[in-house]
Amino acid sequence: MRIDKFLVSQNVGTRKEVQKLVRSKLVEVNGALVTKPDQKIDPDKDKIAVKGEKIEYSQIVRRKLNRLKARLAKDFGAEVSKS
Repeated sequence: MRIDKFLVSQNVGTRKEVQKLVRSKLVEVNGALVTKPDQKIDPDKDKIAVKGEKIEYSQIVRRKLNRLKARLAKDFGAEVSKS
């Protein structure tokens, strides 16, 4: 998984915000600074930190966001079809 996608899935920020954090050298993987947002990581094995704060991998957060996105899309689709 790419570091930027991982951080977005963990609600660190939007894709653009996360890429800005990486380019500002505020993200670490296993103690080493990350300089490219497309760096590959293993969320289960690697230790990730943003601004010195450890980020724990949680699949639950990702599932809840996906459900919310699906619900919003469904609700929006219903509103559009009523017009």
